[in-house]
Amino acid sequence: MKHPVHQQRPPRLISPETSDQIKYCRILCVLFMTIVHIPPGFSGGSVVPGYVMILHTLTADILGRASVSALSFISGYLFFCSSVNKNRMELIISRFKNLILPMIFWNLAIIATGLLLLTVTGEKIYVLRGLENLSLSNIIIDRILALNYGAASDSLNFLRDLFVATLLALLLAPLIKKHPWPLVAALFFIDQTVTFQPLVMRGMILVFFAVGAAFAVTNKQFSILTHWRLPALGFLLIVVSVELTLTESLGTFRDLNIYQWLKRVSVSVLFIDLALHLSRQIKNRFIDRIDQVTYLVFLSHNLVYLLLWGGWQLVFGPPLTPYYLVYYFGAPLLLIFLTTLFAKVLSRLPAPLQLVAFGRGIGPRSNGSARTVILSAQPVTGKS
Repeated sequence: MKHPVHQQRPPRLISPETSDQIKYCRILCVLFMTIVHIPPGFSGGSVVPGYVMILHTLTADILGRASVSALSFISGYLFFCSSVNKNRMELIISRFKNLILPMIFWNLAIIATGLLLLTVTGEKIYVLRGLENLSLSNIIIDRILALNYGAASDSLNFLRDLFVATLLALLLAPLIKKHPWPLVAALFFIDQTVTFQPLVMRGMILVFFAVGAAFAVTNKQFSILTHWRLPALGFLLIVVSVELTLTESLGTFRDLNIYQWLKRVSVSVLFIDLALHLSRQIKNRFIDRIDQVTYLVFLSHNLVYLLLWGGWQLVFGPPLTPYYLVYYFGAPLLLIFLTTLFAKVLSRLPAPLQLVAFGRGIGPRSNGSARTVILSAQPVTGKS
């Protein structure tokens, strides 16, 4: 017996403007999210100019870490816009293909790369150090499947939580349909007072996913968020001031949950609002090509950055010289370029390999019908 997520409901059409807005927002969020993981980062012992630390705080600590919220919101919105009257089991299988299979593949890929580098150079990278003292079963559970939020490619833990959020959203679909905003409030209250662990390790992802779902079931367009622009911008200025002020009292304030939540809400609103303006001003095929590989950029960025950093050290050495700033801000652009090339290679491989590495088909060998099913659940790059 088939169990549609919503019975007898017409499909929700996403306006062309909102579709373009989502496209630009995805690109912005993934770009800044990858900056967080550029090795080796700026550790406390690194001696770098003050203006470099300011740039790092703005791009990574604020924009990068808060972009997860906007991506969760978009994922919930797209999922509920596309899941009307679809079979639940088909949705779960599709979501597993989109999220879990690529997560497994890229976790294995970065482990294999670490082993190869160990064999060739004798150097043990951080990925292999994370495997020390773990049994084979723990490596599979923690580093490959990320059940305990310990993915070898650590940013892919996001996909683990996103998959669980989807399963919970399917269970809560009747409540989302009838009482979307009270449900969002209840989820927020639970996240603040109890915990969603071990189901969802970062409750913020589930709550923002639910907010996106609430937007979908109430047929709200993203343009409504423009009314929140000024409050969001005002709080972002407070966030920047707090993050750049290294005092003990403000350090304690930064650790408050409500502060972290307001930071993520303000950045998410501004990302979505900025995406609306960019979508109205910039329309060309280059942006469309970037959007097509955005998910692959996210999946592969830890591995690509690892290899780029190794190459950089061979030329310039490991110390953080002034030249490192060129690497730090050039690496994301090079990441997009290399991922675009890899996507062309991937598009020529058999469809099963495309599915495992990308979550869906991207080339002439992909299955058209499978592509449609996967399209609706694609969290980062699926077209809206």
